Amino acid sequence: MPIGYILFIAWMAMEIIVVIGSIVWCAENGQWKNIEKAKYSMLEDREPAPWPGRENSNPRKPKTIKPAKG
Repeated sequence: MPIGYILFIAWMAMEIIVVIGSIVWCAENGQWKNIEKAKYSMLEDREPAPWPGRENSNPRKPKTIKPAKG
């Protein structure tokens, strides 16, 4: 059997494993529970959540630098 056939069959097997793994992951993490939420949540008028680990959540207000004591 030529190497091309072996590589083609291996590629198809890998694709099937990835697709089945993706479906299982989506089902376990609840990705299909509320598919309508995303299109309505972008219309809500609220402030976005701040970035984690950032002290300055307002980008328009410059961060104040405290002078060194000494």
